[in-house]
Amino acid sequence: MNISRFHPLTPEGLRVTVASLPSSMPVQLGEGVEVAAETVADLRVLTELPHRIEVMVPFHIEADSIVIVNRASPENE
Repeated sequence: MNISRFHPLTPEGLRVTVASLPSSMPVQLGEGVEVAAETVADLRVLTELPHRIEVMVPFHIEADSIVIVNRASPENE
């Protein structure tokens, strides 16, 4: 799967990151990511982001596509 990696710093930046994705697309949260989100729609309504997150978005949207939210390592920021 080809993905793009983003490091949004604000909720607005996260909304831009997922703007073109279907609202019903599932979200997979990495270990230690304290976000309550199961779908892209849930990500869009967040008002706060944990520090140092990385959002991985698929290049091509398919039926089994997911958005992955992980903790970013300091060297990847």
